[in-house]
Amino acid sequence: MRSFYLTLLLFFPCAHALDTEVRVWTSTAGTTLEAKLIATKQGYARLERTDGSLLTIQLDQLSFEDQDYVDVVTEVRGATEIEGIAAQPGKLSERINCITDPKWNYYLYLPKDFHDAREWPVWFIMSPGGGGNSGTLNRYIKGAEQLGCILALSVESKNGFDGAAEATQAMVDDIYNRLPVARNLGFASGMSGGSREAYYLAEQEENIAGILACGSGSGVYPPAGKFRSANLRSSTYVYSLIGANGFNRTGAFKSHDSFPDHYRLRFFPGSHTWAGEKLIAEGMA
Repeated sequence: MRSFYLTLLLFFPCAHALDTEVRVWTSTAGTTLEAKLIATKQGYARLERTDGSLLTIQLDQLSFEDQDYVDVVTEVRGATEIEGIAAQPGKLSERINCITDPKWNYYLYLPKDFHDAREWPVWFIMSPGGGGNSGTLNRYIKGAEQLGCILALSVESKNGFDGAAEATQAMVDDIYNRLPVARNLGFASGMSGGSREAYYLAEQEENIAGILACGSGSGVYPPAGKFRSANLRSSTYVYSLIGANGFNRTGAFKSHDSFPDHYRLRFFPGSHTWAGEKLIAEGMA
């Protein structure tokens, strides 16, 4: 045992040194202690208790929450600004022009921990009345912060607009080309007609891994085509939120009746309206 601790003392001088706050740590056995993380290296964490004593522990002996915390504080961080895009972490952006075709616009929300040294999941959101202001994104911020996601809201995509699909695709292409996003972790969401646009985007864009549908079934209005059910890939997961008195509830039920059993349809008290931010955050998760 003595030689084990001597080895660790030799092991940690060249470790990743940290300056963190005191917090409560929990082991996989359920024991807790107050300490701050001062160093990590190759699967081990060095903790300093409030009395100044030191403890070295394997990371896999800590709770999942503690392991996630270690991942965050030891992450190599990049720049928080994106060249050519006026967006700041933790704040709703102003309108952003698509670089290839400036007639299409969108709003962005970058999570507070955003930096460009990693790739981020991204949510593409469409509102039935269009994204005339960025307020629609407020419903998704709770989930974006909990999960570490970028949010994007199309300005022009809206009900009754023949160019809705083009506007949505322009936003998607612009974000994939300009932002550090995980291409296999794109998600589509919206309310009512915006939800139908989310279904259509998932049909057209192979990088969409899931849909959070609010207030609609899976029927879509393709450009120059008739109303029909979306042709989704078998890997595209669907989670639906719909008011119990909403007029699209039957369509949503019929859609889910044809979906795999592990997809989810969740009713909430209300009519044809957006779900609250708590339900949306749960749906995003």
